[in-house]
Amino acid sequence: LAEVSRITSMAQQMVKAFVAEEELFNDLPAEVKFIESALSIKGGTALRQFMLEEFCPNENVDPASLREGLKRLYQQMFNMQIDPYGDLTMTLWNLCVATSVGTDEAR
Repeated sequence: LAEVSRITSMAQQMVKAFVAEEELFNDLPAEVKFIESALSIKGGTALRQFMLEEFCPNENVDPASLREGLKRLYQQMFNMQIDPYGDLTMTLWNLCVATSVGTDEAR
């Protein structure tokens, strides 16, 4: 357990350093940058509000295109083996569902 905690901590530090390096982070696709912010937002309404009012305007992307990108990323992860990607795949699916609430895509 101690080894797993140490590796997890190191991975989190790497992600934090990568995100802090704007030149690298800004080259990522919008859906990947959205995930970085979205994972810290609690609740579907707050998530959609962030997407519509902050993220999409700042990234110059429309919400439908962002949702499409999230769905493509989900499908790519779904096609990979479940271990060790299952949790990430389900998180992506949950983001796809949450961002689609109230749209024609949700029907």
